[in-house]
Amino acid sequence: MRIGKRSSKLMMNLYQRNKFKIRATTSNPRQGLLVATFLILVVIGADVFMDGAIRSRIRPMLVPVASFGRSAVAAVAGQDFWSSRQALLNENESLRERIEKMEAQNAGFEALRDDYEALQKMMAVTDEEGEKGLIAPIASSFRASPYGTFIIGAGFTKGVREGDIVLSEGGFVLGAVSEVNAKSSLVRMVFAPGQKTEVVSGSTGFTISGRGGGNASAEVPREAALAEGAPVRASIYEGRPIGIIGNIESASSSAYAEIHVVFPINLNTVRYVYIVPGNE
Repeated sequence: MRIGKRSSKLMMNLYQRNKFKIRATTSNPRQGLLVATFLILVVIGADVFMDGAIRSRIRPMLVPVASFGRSAVAAVAGQDFWSSRQALLNENESLRERIEKMEAQNAGFEALRDDYEALQKMMAVTDEEGEKGLIAPIASSFRASPYGTFIIGAGFTKGVREGDIVLSEGGFVLGAVSEVNAKSSLVRMVFAPGQKTEVVSGSTGFTISGRGGGNASAEVPREAALAEGAPVRASIYEGRPIGIIGNIESASSSAYAEIHVVFPINLNTVRYVYIVPGNE
C-alpha cells in the first residue's frame, strides 16, 4: 500500500509540475509531441524505480485488449478458413484438369469425324469406278518433298504394284505408284516439277509440264477451243481427269496462249487415296 500511495503522490507531483507546460504547448503539435514523449519516459522511469508497481496496476486493463486481439487472429487464421481456401484451390485445379481432358477428347472426336468424312468420300470414288481397289492413308506431307512425290501407307502385302493409279476424292488422278515396299509405297505425282504429260481438254490435245504443288502449264494455239474450269484428262491414266484449266493468258502479238492447269482440290486436305490397278 505504501508503494501505491507513493506512486500516486509522485504522479500528482509530476502532473502539477508539468501542467503549465501542457497548456503552453497545446497550440503547437511538435511541442505537444515532445511533452508526451517526456511524460512517457518519466512514467517508464518511475515504474522501474518502483519495481513495476505501475505495470501491475495497468496490466488488468490490457488483458481484455490482448484477449480481443488473440480472438481476432484466431478467427482469421483459424483452421476452418485455411482449409476452406485450400479446398477451393484443389477444386479449381481439378476442374482445370477436367477441362483440359475434355478439350483433348473433343480434338480426338474432331479428328475421327474428319477421317470418317474422308473415307466416305473415298467410298464414293469406289462406287463410281465400279472396280476393285484399295483405300490407303497418306503417310507423308505433300510439302515435305520437293520432288513431287508422297508416301502412302500400303505396300505389296496389300496388293499394291508399280504403275497403279492413285486417285483423290472426286476421282482425280494424283499420280502413279513408282516404288513399292512391304507396307508403304512411293507415289509420283502428275504435276511433279518438270514431268511432261499428254492431255486433252474438250477436242484439244496438248502437253503439260508440271510445276509442283498441284500446278502445270502448257502453250497452245490462240484459236484452241479451251475454257477455264474445263476438265483435263490424260490417256496414260486411262482417260481419267487429272485437273482443270485454271486460267488462259494470251497476248495479241503472240500466236500462242499459255494455259495453267491446276489440281481442283487443296492437296493439304487430302488424307486418303484410292488405288486402282494401272496398265499392265
